[in-house]
Amino acid sequence: MFRRLLLLLGLLLPLPATAQTLAGDWNGTLELPNGAHLRTLFQFHDTRAGLQVTLVHVDLRGETFPPGSVTRDGKNLTIAVPALNASYQGAFSDDGKTITGTWTQSGKSLPLSLAPGRITALVLHQPEPDDLTIKTSTGILAGTILKAGDGKLAAVIITGAGPANRDGNSPVNGGSGTYRDIAQGLAAQGITTLRFDKRGVGQSAAAMRREDDLRIETYGDDTKAWAAELKRRTGASCVWLVGHSEGAFIAELAADGNPDICGIVTLAGVGRGFDVGWREAMEHVVPPDQLPSVIAVLDSLKAGQAVPNLPPVMMGAFRPSIQAYMISEFAQDPAALLHKLKVPVLIMQGDADTNVSVADAKALAAARPDATLKIMPGVNHSQRIAKDDPGRGPAALAPGITETIAQFMKAHT
Repeated sequence: MFRRLLLLLGLLLPLPATAQTLAGDWNGTLELPNGAHLRTLFQFHDTRAGLQVTLVHVDLRGETFPPGSVTRDGKNLTIAVPALNASYQGAFSDDGKTITGTWTQSGKSLPLSLAPGRITALVLHQPEPDDLTIKTSTGILAGTILKAGDGKLAAVIITGAGPANRDGNSPVNGGSGTYRDIAQGLAAQGITTLRFDKRGVGQSAAAMRREDDLRIETYGDDTKAWAAELKRRTGASCVWLVGHSEGAFIAELAADGNPDICGIVTLAGVGRGFDVGWREAMEHVVPPDQLPSVIAVLDSLKAGQAVPNLPPVMMGAFRPSIQAYMISEFAQDPAALLHKLKVPVLIMQGDADTNVSVADAKALAAARPDATLKIMPGVNHSQRIAKDDPGRGPAALAPGITETIAQFMKAHT
């Protein structure tokens, strides 16, 4: 979870610009080395101080970033974003309808072309017969039920960190449909499932009014609401929670003291604290001379202190508007909470996962010696056989994953 999210969010940051007449909207797409795509909207405005631009990551909750300086010399355009250690250099086409150039950030460069026009978020979920919504105090959350059997054995599937929707599809890399595949696999075993877009993502985007207000507990409360809804609709005596990556901990939060929950299944669940995973990720991607300042930020967040002035490499994943959420997450101890729970627990972890470690699964298992621990050889973070998975689909789920989950549920219900 951490490394992929970091590589994604650390590389895809802002880009201002100018044009024959740049006032208005321009857009472009960064093609990332891992095959992911980042669509970005540049909104240019003439002000008394000169031309300014607002950067919007359209498919990443509409996140916006402050502009840097914009200069123009004939056909040549230069943008500097010191806060992100980034710059853009481009040139207008003869007809002024495109800008072709290079985006450089933290020493890494990628081609980027801009064209006039507004772009909107991709549609990543095709309507299904049992799509549904629930109301919260801040807006509507959207989900999908996939019915199977008599409905008395039912589970809520909880997504991991980042912008992936209820199906496991992401506007950044398209996604591999992991959560839809899990739902279909469990349906084949007679288990009804409900999967949902987190607030701020997909059709639940509007329910997150301000990123600053989000906390990890918010996701736990949302999951409780979905579990209650699934129980009501199926008539089941209780429902299971199946959480992937960060979603595994959210399952723990939702199960704590909740009589609606039969038990939980963790897929690549964090077990050693979220700050530990971030430290390990940063050590792999941050230049050694920058690492002390990065660790200092992590220490501050762990201590509950926001950090307004960040090292450039942290501006994406740890931007000020998300720090309250990170602080709420860093304050949690997944193993300690799992120890507290009184429900059956299945812990599943791939040994080819480069985002969450087998050490996390073992930490969870140590906290709950009565839990069932299954280490899956060759399985990556997407729950696929790593050697067969290009990272963007269409590889199938690793054999036996949904069968193992179903067998555990049936044995403990």
